[in-house]
Amino acid sequence: VYPIPTRYSYYLGDTKQNSTSMEYTLSASYYQKDKWSIIWPGAETITVPANDTFKVDISLVVPNDLQTGNYQGFITFEGKTHTVNAPVSFVVKKEIDQKDSLVLIQGKQSDDILFGNGYVKGAFDMANRYMAGDWRQYYFDIQDDSINSAAIELSWKTDDTNLSVFVMDPKGRIVQTNMPSGVFGHFLGWPSLDWLGNSIFSQGGGFFPVKNKDNTSTILYVPINQTGTYTLLAHSTLFGGNSTTEPIVLAAKFSNISSEIQSIQNNSNKTEIIPNSIENVTTSEFSDELIHNDSQITIQNNADDFSFNIGLTVGIGIGIAIGVVLFLILRQKPK
Repeated sequence: VYPIPTRYSYYLGDTKQNSTSMEYTLSASYYQKDKWSIIWPGAETITVPANDTFKVDISLVVPNDLQTGNYQGFITFEGKTHTVNAPVSFVVKKEIDQKDSLVLIQGKQSDDILFGNGYVKGAFDMANRYMAGDWRQYYFDIQDDSINSAAIELSWKTDDTNLSVFVMDPKGRIVQTNMPSGVFGHFLGWPSLDWLGNSIFSQGGGFFPVKNKDNTSTILYVPINQTGTYTLLAHSTLFGGNSTTEPIVLAAKFSNISSEIQSIQNNSNKTEIIPNSIENVTTSEFSDELIHNDSQITIQNNADDFSFNIGLTVGIGIGIAIGVVLFLILRQKPK
């Protein structure tokens, strides 16, 4: 006899109410060993004396086209009586050596790999620790000190999947999330606004799937204040479960927003003076020059001068006509 599962409230815990029935699919993955072509041991066979140690040199040859992220595997030591699998992991950084650099990491769906940088598997367990769940890490080595910002977008396929994204600076401080914590981060130290905090049900605090762009993507703008390695952490807080894995795509651009704004302002402040359009000014004084706003030069408008000349001419003509009329009237008066 199996007990009937009960419903749990995130903040109140067990509600003592029976849960309703639901259909689910249980899937299991198993793996076989495969040769790791980028790992080269210094020797195929070693001899370790009893109660002693032996140093083994391992060479790591990373291809140039290997995308940023974490890579892991095992080095197997086989003896006569037992076998030991020593875990090995390393990270690959993406070098950003000039501003306006674009980075694109294409997602891929695969059921053959224990861990891959182009997809996520599973979701965060609300009842477990905060660290639980599937994580992906990406590393960007900023080498150009003129870069001061980055725009990053992560996208996936299904509406029921959600990622909580954090970016850490070279000192390990969280400098941006896709859901900034606001006053909760300032006063309570919350990592992001979609965090629900600790409760009776959750030891590490759960996440509510809030999305800041649309149902299948999220975007964040990262301030960059120094050179060094910036780390992007993507946490799968909700997983659609339509397949074993779900591909994710990362697109990023690293630039200097301040210099772009200044360039636009400088271009808008330039006024080109054409010598032929100015009367009474010799071409030797203004021959193909660019006059900036900081140059104090006053040039009268030609249209205003033309209107003034017409008005002056009309006024003089009217004055002369009035004078002639008065002269004729005075001559006709009897003496």
